[in-house]
Amino acid sequence: MKLMLKLKIRCSKLHGGVEMKRFSLLAGVVAGLLAASAFAQTSVVQSVNNVSNKAQTFHVTTLITPAATPTDVLALIGSASRTVYVKRITANCTKTTAGYNFITLAKRTNATTGGTSATVSSVLSDSANATATAEFRTWSTNPTTVGSGVSMTTQYVAFPVSTTVVESRPLEMVWGNQIDQYLVLRGVAQSLSLGFAGQTVTGAICAVSLTWMEQ
Repeated sequence: MKLMLKLKIRCSKLHGGVEMKRFSLLAGVVAGLLAASAFAQTSVVQSVNNVSNKAQTFHVTTLITPAATPTDVLALIGSASRTVYVKRITANCTKTTAGYNFITLAKRTNATTGGTSATVSSVLSDSANATATAEFRTWSTNPTTVGSGVSMTTQYVAFPVSTTVVESRPLEMVWGNQIDQYLVLRGVAQSLSLGFAGQTVTGAICAVSLTWMEQ
């Protein structure tokens, strides 16, 4: 009986040692996988942020008074010397008669021309930055020719009356979050345009903000 008891104790110790080794091995594998995953995520984030850590950044905020039945009302036009990375655009509008209207964002590959337009100066994130080479242009009368391109989004947005206190949700598009690409404009033929597709927006006023980088 004593011999059997000793054998059982020894077997129990041996079994416990094997289980401990297995647990240690499993813990090591899990820790290795977690470390590899964290490294991969860090690498992706660092890769995405490489542009934003180095590129000069610019901002425009302006009020726009569109035509009564506007097509394109603004455009960020690409640069001949740099690549332009668009980060964010917002547009919040009012009009004399409250209601909903479609707002469209399009990436143009041919220039929009004609009409009455003006350029708007940008604000630099760093006073040491060079002047922006991309051009921010607004139209108070419809362009004669709207450039070809592809629609990126069309949103149905509330336009409250300016004299009424009403919470409204603006159009907003953000690029470059996490592993999403920035919207890239290459050359002066490409632009990001905002418009109303010829809808009636009598008495509209729009507050627009846009942020981009250049490299």
